[in-house]
Order: sequence, then structure tokens, then C-alpha cells
Amino acid sequence: MPSPLPSPLSSPLPRTALPGDAPRRPCVLIVEDSYMLLELLVTLCEQHGVATLTASSGEAALMLLREHGGRIDWLLTDIRLPWLVDGWSVAEALRAAGHHQARILMISASALEAHGRPLAQPFHDGYLMKPIDVARVLEQIGQLLKIEWQHAGHDKPAPVWTPGVGPLPSVQDVEELIELGEIGHVSAIRGKLERLAADTPEHAAFVARMRGLIDEFDFHQYAAVLKMLHPHDAQAPDHHPDGP
Repeated sequence: MPSPLPSPLSSPLPRTALPGDAPRRPCVLIVEDSYMLLELLVTLCEQHGVATLTASSGEAALMLLREHGGRIDWLLTDIRLPWLVDGWSVAEALRAAGHHQARILMISASALEAHGRPLAQPFHDGYLMKPIDVARVLEQIGQLLKIEWQHAGHDKPAPVWTPGVGPLPSVQDVEELIELGEIGHVSAIRGKLERLAADTPEHAAFVARMRGLIDEFDFHQYAAVLKMLHPHDAQAPDHHPDGP
């Protein structure tokens, strides 16, 4: 049986150096077969000053380990991957190659699966549970690598927008933004907000506020704002069967 071809996502993604960077940024190898989650993790790391290598299968990850093992400061890998090589095998290969200082976080949707197979403990430093909590990711990575997060963007004041003041987006637009937030599809959220800004300039303050929340990966506040605007949370008017 021929070996599976590496996914296009197995190639290192080109990155632009940030002003004031140290000579070498921390580098993470992210192994995840869900494109949307991979995109979220890559964007999160890049915006906080961490270079990324990506793979969507264990086989592709092993190729990157052979080519770039010396660059990798930490590994973030899903346990369950397509084909034959799972996340535990990738973690074991990183340790077997002599990279004992690299930090390893496993991703899993199952608490039992996250505890690993027998004798797996030496191969990882912790695990993250799905659905991914962005704040938790930053906290664990910062602790493991002993780094202070930097943001790649320029400091900007938070956009001012007051709920209930001025026109509101349609129910359909709000529902679409809620659904995209629930799956963490950052690029689709940004695309939707760009279309809203172009089609309905009167929603500029709302769009700016939501962009600011997405740029900071504040999905909790993002969801809270949208659910506040969603009509299913509003109380129905009192009904008087005997008339007014």
C-alpha cells in the first residue's frame, strides 16, 4: 500500500518578522486535521509572536520533525489523527530524536484519551480539551515556555459601541456570526464583518467592536454581545386574553 501523500498544510507557512523581535522567535509545530482549528491556533500563535510549522497528519508531522526538529520549542498535537500515526507517536518521535527540552501539549475531545496509553507520561507536559479555550491555550503555553505574550498588532483603543444605540444588524447576520464563533472560524468571521461594513456602513461601530474582540480572541465577550442582540433572549410581551 503506497504511503499517504502529505497534506498541503504540512509545509511550513511563511511568516513575517515582527518589529523588535529577538533573533529567533519561539517556534511551535501544530498537528491538527481540522482546518478551522488549525487556522485558529496558527493565527493565535502568530499574533502573539510565536512562529509556526503546521501538519494535518502524523506522517506529515514526522517529516517536519526530521527537517526542522532543532527549531521546535513546543509541539501542540491532536491525539487522534488520520492515517496510521497518531499524536502520541509524534510526541514520542520528538523525544526519541533527543529534543527533551521541547514542551508538548496534547489536544483531545476525551478526558480518558488525554491521559494517554501506558507509559505515555514522559512524552508530554499537559493536554488541552476540546472545544479549545483560547485563554487556556495562552496560559498553558506561557507557563511551559516561560514567556510573556506579545501582540503583533499596534496598540489601539477599544472601539466604542453601545448596544441598543443606533441600527442593529439583522437577525440572520447575528445568527451567522454566532455560528461562526461557536466553531472558531476566524477568517470567516472577519469576512462576514468586512461584508457587513461594506454593505451597511451604518453598522460601522458594531463591526469595529466585533473586529476588536476577534483580534484579541475574546470569544467569550464576542458570544455575549451577539447573544444579547439575538431575539430569542428577549422576553415575549405580556398577553392579555381578555383584551386591552
